[in-house]
Amino acid sequence: MRRSTKNHWVFSAGGFPVTHGESSQARALWGTLSWATSHALIKGIVVESAGDYDVVTGLRAPGGRIRPALATVERAVAAMAETAPQ
Repeated sequence: MRRSTKNHWVFSAGGFPVTHGESSQARALWGTLSWATSHALIKGIVVESAGDYDVVTGLRAPGGRIRPALATVERAVAAMAETAPQ
């Protein structure tokens, strides 16, 4: 990435809330978002799996409940909107 002039994306940022806990998933996403926004060539992040009733790693638990990591993503989106050039 250091010598590249191309834009980059972080593909499949996420965590394993069933294994490491939901707060760990939120911290992992925040760490990835923090790293990515400190690199000018990173133009986007794909958060792994919004989730559905059969997915245990997403932002939505299998029962339909929203995990705390979604608030982390929403907070990052709001922060980026505040700092975006007008």
